[in-house]
Amino acid sequence: MNILLTSTRAPVTLELIRAFGRSGHTVVATDTQRWTLGSHSRYVASHVVTPPPRQAPAAFLDALERLIVERRIDWLIPTCEEVFYVARGYERLSARTRVFTSPLAVLAELHHKFRFGQRASALGLRTPRTVLIASRDELMARLPEFPAYVLKPAYSRFATQVISNCGPHAGQIALSSCDPTPEQPWLLQDFIAGPSVCSYSALHDGHVTAHCAYAIPHTFGGGSGVQFRSIDGMETLAIVERLGAALRYTGQISLDFIRGDDGLYLLECNPRATSGAHLIDSEQLIGGLTDPTQPTFVTPPGRCRQLTIPLLAGAGRQLRRWPGVLRAALTHDDVIADLRDPLPLLTQLPMTLRFAWIARREQRSLTAATTYDIEWNGVP
Repeated sequence: MNILLTSTRAPVTLELIRAFGRSGHTVVATDTQRWTLGSHSRYVASHVVTPPPRQAPAAFLDALERLIVERRIDWLIPTCEEVFYVARGYERLSARTRVFTSPLAVLAELHHKFRFGQRASALGLRTPRTVLIASRDELMARLPEFPAYVLKPAYSRFATQVISNCGPHAGQIALSSCDPTPEQPWLLQDFIAGPSVCSYSALHDGHVTAHCAYAIPHTFGGGSGVQFRSIDGMETLAIVERLGAALRYTGQISLDFIRGDDGLYLLECNPRATSGAHLIDSEQLIGGLTDPTQPTFVTPPGRCRQLTIPLLAGAGRQLRRWPGVLRAALTHDDVIADLRDPLPLLTQLPMTLRFAWIARREQRSLTAATTYDIEWNGVP
């Protein structure tokens, strides 16, 4: 098959590139940047630089359509937040090839954290008590109702804007920095104490073809995960099955949970690929993405992989963390490093320097800069 993958900056996209390439498929890959993790993988037949979907959505869709026609693409598989721009052009692109996502009307309801919580609650799934805040005055009026609270924008990622008076995010960002508007509202919800649980799944018309539940033992700065360990997936699978069947969902979907004292709470949804894909066998991952009839594959517990360089960088000057971090770095397989495909490890440096330049130019954090040109924040 001829496979088109987008956003080669992401480790999960590199995972898919290698899985498809090693299985003999022809991989065409794209990004808005020339130097990315996947741009120089030996398993990429060609890497194409496209216009940025956030800043030039029409030109981005034009570029994808040209590639689909010229390279006779069998499957277009978006991986990161450019999926929303692909979904906006779903009818147009799906006339040319099979597109592994759902239309924008479906994805938009999942990405908006409050609307997703409402949908989950309507399906009988446990979620934290949550209200939508559209102004500073409304925030100050409702805040006393939430003695232990979490605040986050309705559209956000990587937990970089979370404000809380409890848990690991307590006091990291001042409450005064929360400035909700009707166009960019925030969620105010109960803080639930407990360990985080994540899941990644592939679905075709509501049928789950591949699923992985995982914990994140280490994060970078309390946000993005840098180590991933699979856990028993049957409880989260049941939730994904209920949600997928209700939506007749096609595409990749990732859920975040907290395990509270009274059970699992569903927090939010990312209708795209996430790090659980690193823990799924390549053959089952390919089948999950491209074979609608594949029986549901669930990753067994105990698998662990990591992003070793961010793992070490995240420890920083916290000396108490170093023994555990060093032990992890020496024990588990790295997602990027591969002797059979060495160039992605080397391209980390020019890619990081490029995003550092964008971060400085746009006055964003380095993490936020990595999605500057592909993120979607509710654009109609």
